[in-house]
Formats: sequence, structure tokens, C-alpha cells
Amino acid sequence: MTTLFYSGRRSRRFESCHAANQGHAVAQFNLGFMFKTGDGVPQDAVEAAQWYRRSAKQGDTDAQYYLAIMLRNGEGVEQNHREATKWNMRAAEQGHELAKFNLNL
Repeated sequence: MTTLFYSGRRSRRFESCHAANQGHAVAQFNLGFMFKTGDGVPQDAVEAAQWYRRSAKQGDTDAQYYLAIMLRNGEGVEQNHREATKWNMRAAEQGHELAKFNLNL
């Protein structure tokens, strides 16, 4: 795992990392988003996709949606439209509005 940067006290970033490593889906999504945007960590699309995938497998609809986008664009992962559609469908089936929009539902 990439080293996280945080100031002397326990920060949101550190807590997200700890919780994500403990298997918490929302924390995994948050850590993926941090790596995607470079918020407190070096920007790393590969690392972001890995955290999104972990969270998506646990049913987090935001992670499913963002993983689908990364798969569709080949960002941090090999481009795979079939898998992108699968994750977008899972998010849409659970009511994720942007995923439904992408599928014209």
C-alpha cells in the first residue's frame, strides 16, 4: 500500500485507511476516491480501482459506479466494456441514479 500523508494527529485519511484494511466497504470507497483524486495521497488510478473493486464486491453502489467508469475508460485497469456494464448494472439495480442514467433507465 502507498504511504499516506497526514499531520501529527489521527486524520480522516488515516482512519479511512485503517477501516478500509479492516474490510469496511464505505471506507474502501473513500480510500479509492482519495487515490483517484489525490486527496492526501499520491494520485494513483491503479490503487483507486483496487479499492473501488473491494468496496464494489461488498455492494457499495458508489464504488460499483466509479469502478464501471474506470473500466469503461481503461483508467487504472485494462479497458473492459463488458465488466463495466456489469458493475454499472449492479449499481443501477440498487437504485444508483447516475448508473441508471448511464443505462437510460
